Amino acid sequence: MTMSTTPISIGRRSMLRAVAGLSVFGLTGKGIANQLQRAGRDEWRQLGGTPANTSFLPSGSGPRENPSISWQAPATVEADGVAVLEDRVYYGDHRTLKALTPTDGTPQWTATVRDESDTNENDPYVKYPAITSDHVVAVVRYGDFAHANYRSTALIARNRHDGSHRWQVTPAGDEPATPFTPPVVTDQLVLTGGPGISPETGRGAFAFEPSDGSVRWHRPGPVTPVAVANGRVVLTGPDTVEAVAIETGEQLWKRSISGLESTPSVAGGSVFVTKSSSTTNRLVALDAETGTPQWRISLPKAGTRSAGSITAIDTNTIYVQPAAHRADVIAFDRRDGGERWRTTIDQPDGVRSVPTSGGTRTGDVLYLGGAIIDPVDGSVTEQISFENADESRYLLAVAGGRSYFGGARLTVVA
Repeated sequence: MTMSTTPISIGRRSMLRAVAGLSVFGLTGKGIANQLQRAGRDEWRQLGGTPANTSFLPSGSGPRENPSISWQAPATVEADGVAVLEDRVYYGDHRTLKALTPTDGTPQWTATVRDESDTNENDPYVKYPAITSDHVVAVVRYGDFAHANYRSTALIARNRHDGSHRWQVTPAGDEPATPFTPPVVTDQLVLTGGPGISPETGRGAFAFEPSDGSVRWHRPGPVTPVAVANGRVVLTGPDTVEAVAIETGEQLWKRSISGLESTPSVAGGSVFVTKSSSTTNRLVALDAETGTPQWRISLPKAGTRSAGSITAIDTNTIYVQPAAHRADVIAFDRRDGGERWRTTIDQPDGVRSVPTSGGTRTGDVLYLGGAIIDPVDGSVTEQISFENADESRYLLAVAGGRSYFGGARLTVVA
């Protein structure tokens, strides 16, 4: 591996304030609760950190004071997603899925992904790794990355210890360009949205067996990311939110909401999503048991049709980054949507050098891109400035005392 260095500067704002009394969410079954607790020990298994997509690891740790670049790994195209577990970090680099040592980036194994027609027009790109007990699961998109012209997709599983092939799911029919969504793993299932994989199954939500990739159940519908909690899988479409039973895929409730955008998050008995229209952007909370609306609040509009994203949710607060102001983060009370504070991430000398995308609530700190924030009052306690923010422009994960940034290379800050 080629190591390189990039100048980085740290702006110290104020002392961190400790936050006590954090606990794992009550809306969890035993298997998911155990996984949340494992995730709290500095583990980041997939998009959102936990199956509920809360980006909340209460017992985890990240860089706190005087952070600096620990190591970097080149990305042939773009590092998009990492999974961190114990002594390995997994990420996709173009045609390969890699396992590296978190402390210094030393390669442990590299698994090459190939297609029968591996050309510039049908090149594999590995993204969104997630970790099961034995495997690393990842999404592959085949096509021309430079022109976003994708021709096929796959969901692959490799042995997480040595990278050996375990199974692969590929689509059937005439819709292969529809990619699988970032997989969400539980103790017994791999859940994702994806294209039809046989003549009998069209696009929709899938539950796969982690051991061999066989289908536990399939639910027809839009191809969208999922969230899992309390034995339920929450799915969204352009205008609906629904919950299905995790064991069977049977519908439990369905709610019509127009203009849905964000990946759903589930915490404390509520499902959270964002929605937008030509006139309003909103954050919406639904009862996770019944789908009944609990509350909705307005988000900044400023001419954009996109509402923004849910950055993280802890035991008391939901943190939202509105699309209208990408350098802002707003903290709302999780119970009623009341605003607690709002913070803008300043850029040194007016130059965009601090990444402001991606976030997680880890330990007693909120991480938003390159900003380290006190979740009590929104004060920015540190700012990580890269010489070229385009090379390390979004935060992928925080685990094991390190922050992982994606972009033109995988950059690890400790």
